[in-house]
Amino acid sequence: MPMEIAIVPLVERLIPLAVPFLIGLVCGLLVKTFLKLAVGILALSALLSWGGYAEFPSVRELFGKAQSLLPELFRQWEGWIGTLPFTAPPFIIGLLIGIWVAG
Repeated sequence: MPMEIAIVPLVERLIPLAVPFLIGLVCGLLVKTFLKLAVGILALSALLSWGGYAEFPSVRELFGKAQSLLPELFRQWEGWIGTLPFTAPPFIIGLLIGIWVAG
């Protein structure tokens, strides 16, 4: 019985450290995966354009499209992103490990 009483305070101290760490780990994995996907799509687009198989808009047209779409995207995501514990050291450590480990 005394063993259970000793475990509960330990768990109570670890939960505030473990939860931001795990959230950071998942966010790091997602960030690295999305970056790898973006680089792959960009490389494929460049090869298709260079080979003459696809015609893509100019950089000026892309910037104009981004200026119209990105503010709306940021407005939709600001509530969700605002809930992440960016200032918690376990979150930052988890984020860095997630980015480093993602395959």
